[in-house]
Amino acid sequence: MLARFAVRLAALLAVAWGAGMSHADVLHLKGGRRIEGTIVDEGPFVRVEISGGSLTVPRERVVRIERALLPADRIAAARAELVDGDHLAALTLADEAGELGLLPERGDLLRQAAAWAPDDPATAEALWRWQVFERIPDEDPDAAHRLLAACGDGAQLYRTQHWRIAHDMSLDDARERGEMLEAAWRKFHELSERLGMPREPLDGRLEVLLFSAHQDWVRATGLTPMQVAGMNGIFLGSSGRVLLFDTLTAPEAQDIGAETAGELSELARAREALSAQQAELDTLRGELDDAQPTTSKEERVRRTELATWISGSLGRIDGHRDELSRRESELQRYRTELARYFARESLASTTHEACHQLAFASGLGRPGEPRWLTEGLATIFEVTARTDFVLEAPNRGRLEDVRRLWRDDRGGNLSVLVTDGIFASTTLNAAQAYAEAWSLTHFLAMRHTEAFARFVREAPLTPPGPPGATQRLSEFRRFFGDDLEALERAWQTYVRRL
Repeated sequence: MLARFAVRLAALLAVAWGAGMSHADVLHLKGGRRIEGTIVDEGPFVRVEISGGSLTVPRERVVRIERALLPADRIAAARAELVDGDHLAALTLADEAGELGLLPERGDLLRQAAAWAPDDPATAEALWRWQVFERIPDEDPDAAHRLLAACGDGAQLYRTQHWRIAHDMSLDDARERGEMLEAAWRKFHELSERLGMPREPLDGRLEVLLFSAHQDWVRATGLTPMQVAGMNGIFLGSSGRVLLFDTLTAPEAQDIGAETAGELSELARAREALSAQQAELDTLRGELDDAQPTTSKEERVRRTELATWISGSLGRIDGHRDELSRRESELQRYRTELARYFARESLASTTHEACHQLAFASGLGRPGEPRWLTEGLATIFEVTARTDFVLEAPNRGRLEDVRRLWRDDRGGNLSVLVTDGIFASTTLNAAQAYAEAWSLTHFLAMRHTEAFARFVREAPLTPPGPPGATQRLSEFRRFFGDDLEALERAWQTYVRRL
């Protein structure tokens, strides 16, 4: 079958060569230079359209012109010759289209193959992978308009392969967030596939609102400042959108920044005061040096004592100035570390919320599932570095948080965690609760992979709150066994050894 298809394709390309189809032309010039494009005029001057414009070359400089069919033309012509029902030939041509970077054409061919062989698992798998990893969604102008309106006046639109982002920040900032969103996409799907967790392909782009100011973000969430205190982003299930902001504008960042700036201003004023004192002492020492010699012993002693005092005072001023310089350097380093910290927070919050969005949009996440699972999945798929795509590699920030918690003999109670009691705790903050959720999710994904995947797919949805705690604990035992004490010890040992 494949051999016959190859013969048909070769014959078709031979016929199409002279059929007046569009060509990709290569001009071979004297001196060995090549120009690739499309010839639009072959008079005394040869004009060639290239990416971004056109070139005009004197005919006498052209050694020869080489013509080749455009890839899209080749694939279209070959597709027109496919025999009805020959799904293997369609799959072969789809692979060729993919190798040529013709992703829409590849999708059309895979859909054709699936229509011809609806029960073939290999064809269904190829189409599913194209839908998830390769397809570029069609643009939706109405959706883009609505998203821009939600962001506010002056908002701009930035698109990635899988996201539509409305923002009032710089293009570089939007592009950086877009890169992280796409990183989250790849990690989410690659690791979900490895864990055997089913997802549904998405038809359109996901949506993100990105604000330069924290207060604009708060307004867009529809929540009160108290309700979003400490958050660096949010996924709103009601709209299916992720809302993010520049974390340097968060109240805590502003407070720390203002405190640091205030201390630096005080240090600057102290430096000015030292300079004024030094100027006075220099003047006094100059006057002493210019004083007329004296024969009085007492006067000579007083002058010596005064000179000694001036030298000592100037030395102390130099010491104070060194102390000021050390403190200023500490504060500048602190500012730098603060900026890096909030940059990492931006990175983590972007990918964390994107994973919530991906989970619920693809059907992996389900409303009513345990909160420890919802947050655990988001934290396990977080991208905390641009190269962070290895499931075995722990989320270092979450790992440090949970280890500090356990060193203080707090947390580590499996029953409290899987019944979501940890999120109602008055002794743990949200970051600590998220850290424990991450640690358990990571442990189960690594050490109980099949049971964990089934739990994600099949665990009953239970209303939150104390009435459902017993049921949640019972369901957890159904998937992971009755000996929760042994599982708790194994979980703690695993985390401590990471």
